[in-house]
Amino acid sequence: MNKITLDDGEYLFRKGEYGGAYIVESGEVALEGLGRTVVIGEGDIVGEVSLTGRAYLADAKAVGQVKASELSRDDLLTLARIPSEAEALVEALLEKVVKLTEALLEKPE
Repeated sequence: MNKITLDDGEYLFRKGEYGGAYIVESGEVALEGLGRTVVIGEGDIVGEVSLTGRAYLADAKAVGQVKASELSRDDLLTLARIPSEAEALVEALLEKVVKLTEALLEKPE
């Protein structure tokens, strides 16, 4: 996995691009799309849709300094062979689904 550091306002990726998923190690990332913004933080995964071969569905921008690890499809398949890593990854993805669902159900300000 590649380690990256972003400064405030830098884009991790933009809607329509292709790449890997990212595990946020520190800082926060704002996901912006369809007129909404959802902020995720340490331990969260962003860009996981790319692991299916699809383009990113939103822009992802650093809020403050962000440190993250890039997770490629090959990395994912390697981790899936290690039961404890696979379990941790599934848990992180399920937590992401819950957070995004809650954000979608919130009333707009």
